Order: sequence, then structure tokens, then C-alpha cells
Amino acid sequence: MIVLNQPAQGHTTSSPAHILPASNIGHPARVEILDYYFNNQPYAFASIHFQGTKFGFIPSPAVASFSSRGPSRMNGGIIKPDVLAPGVNILAAWPRDVGPNPNPLATHTFNFESGTSMATPHVSGIVALVRSKHRGWTPAEIISAIVTTAVDSWSNSGDLIVDDNSYKTAGIYATGAGQVNPTRAMDPGLVFGLTLNDYIGYLCGLGYNDQEVSFTIGKQTSCNGVQYLTASQLNYPSIAVNFTRSVTSQTVSRTVKNVGDAREDYSAKITEPLGVTIYLSTYKLQFTRLNQEESYSIYFALNGAYPSQGSDMIGRGKIVWYSGKHVVTTPIAVRFT
Repeated sequence: MIVLNQPAQGHTTSSPAHILPASNIGHPARVEILDYYFNNQPYAFASIHFQGTKFGFIPSPAVASFSSRGPSRMNGGIIKPDVLAPGVNILAAWPRDVGPNPNPLATHTFNFESGTSMATPHVSGIVALVRSKHRGWTPAEIISAIVTTAVDSWSNSGDLIVDDNSYKTAGIYATGAGQVNPTRAMDPGLVFGLTLNDYIGYLCGLGYNDQEVSFTIGKQTSCNGVQYLTASQLNYPSIAVNFTRSVTSQTVSRTVKNVGDAREDYSAKITEPLGVTIYLSTYKLQFTRLNQEESYSIYFALNGAYPSQGSDMIGRGKIVWYSGKHVVTTPIAVRFT
């Protein structure tokens, strides 16, 4: 049996435990197979050859066709997803035996599964690793470590992660910062921090009422007297800004804390979104002690004509702080609305 992907499934294939000889095929192969079949009736012929596990498949990683994509209409502009994690055909523990003749008495069983249920444990494991090394870090700092150390390319030459739908470059609202990197997340060099009050100001700024904010954060609170924050004002490890035809520039600020070497200097390298110019208030960050904080501003300005409807209305870029030992990446999205 040949199981053919629908167009929306692209190149993403699953590995179910079939009860007969079968092969799952991506959509491009589906087109070739159907062309061959219809052009060679009644003599079309096929065979399946099992060649074991093949390593080094490219392009990899890639965004699964079923992976959720932003931008979110509810969060005020934060880039989501934050990161990617392995979630396709993951061999994992399973409650019962699988296959054509399952053993009802089997206890040590495994199965291939795909989805958020597979990606989430990878990230949870990284969180546990980071937490075990850095006991005093806040949840926001752990998120920062994972986001700023993710990898947005699939090759050593820097080719950006592709979308399994088409094998074309995936957008930033499909990849976030890129695929998680456990080793780098353990030692990120710099982290962006947030407090509970920051989140309260953000929720109030989104229009949540007192009851909704209290329910979300788990304790009684009020938006009265709270300084409202927009998504771009949060000290988040990624940056998203919105341009309109009447608003074509914006300034945001960020504060980083040194968690690398006590004495370490960073230089900025900027990849600008198409049609956008980025200026920094400083292109050097110099640290002389652990936990030292430094702040800087990022100025965004339209460069050229405003994009026309039908063109790519989301620009993608990044700021990379590089010290020679640490690489700290801030993903950037500029939306033209």
C-alpha cells in the first residue's frame, strides 16, 4: 500500500505501525507516482525495499506541515511560536504494544508519534537542564536562554529553516527563533528578564479586566495604577513591531544581564528586515562582573516605499550579540499592516 500525502501535508510523512507492507509518501512524490501510474496503465509496477534508518537527510530541521503558525491575534504582537522542537516521528514510550500482532502482555513498549505532545517534552527537558544548572533563574530568564540560543538554519552555510509544505524558506511566524539547542541554552551568555509586574502591565494593556488578570496570574490584583505595557515594550528575547502607512518608525528598548564570564565584551551584528533600517543606541556591550545589566535602544525605520498589498507583509531580521564565546540572537519581525 502507498499512502499519499494531500497537498497541505507537503513533505511531512508519519510512521504508523501498518498491518501490511506500506509506505507513506510526501506530496511531491505523490504527484510523480500518480503521473507514472496513469501514464503506464495497466503495466505500472512498484516495490518496497527496506534499507534501514537513513541519517543525514536534508533539509533538516524543517517546519512540519501541521505545525502551528502565528502571528497571534490575541497577544499584542509577541512572536509566536518562540522556538521549534523535534516533534515528527519521535520514538517514545507507549502504553501498549503496537504492530500487526500486538502482545497484550507487553510492558516495555514504544511507538512513533508526532505533534505538540512530542515537541513539548523536548523543551521541558531543556528547561529542567537549565534550571538544574541555574537554580536562581526566573522562568523569563530560562525562556530567554532557550530563545536566544536557538538555531534558525539547517546548514553550515546558514540556509534558513524551510517549511515542509513547500521546501521554501519558512517565515518567522512559523519558526520563531529556530530549533532549540540544549547545549547552548545551558550557557547563553546574556539573558532578558521580566518581572510579575511586567506581565500584569502587559495583560492590563491587552484589555484584560481585573478578574481575568487575577485568574491568569493566580492571585488577586487590579489594573488600577498599573503602567500598561505593549508587547514591544516587554523585555522579551524577541522583538515584533508594527508599521502602518502613517507610522513607519518605532523605538524599543531592551535590557540584558550578564550570565556568562565576569568580563566579556559583545559586538552587534544586524540582519535587517527587507525594507527596514535598524539603528542601535550602542553597538558594543561591555561587562565587568556577573549579573551586570546593560540597556540599549533599537530604532526601526521604513527604508523605501511601503510594501504593496499582495507582497510579503512581514519582514524578518535579527540582532546577534557576539563575544567570541557566546552568540545571543534576538529574532525580529516587522509587520506591515
